[in-house]
Amino acid sequence: MPKSVVEYIVKALVAKPDKVFVTEKKEDTKILLEIHVDEGDLGKVIGKSGNTIRAIRSIVSLMSPDRNFFVDVAK
Repeated sequence: MPKSVVEYIVKALVAKPDKVFVTEKKEDTKILLEIHVDEGDLGKVIGKSGNTIRAIRSIVSLMSPDRNFFVDVAK
């Protein structure tokens, strides 16, 4: 569920939502959600001083407090 929420949020932020996809990788006790966007949209997802990606991380951690999620951005 956090994967689909992250994808929904990011698609609303970027200029090219068709280039957005989120991958989920399980590593030991944590789950890595990797956001892939077009290179031109990278700054919009990260935000000024990293505020946007920090807010996305906060939403994910509030959705699943019992799980260890980590959100990362890739181009």
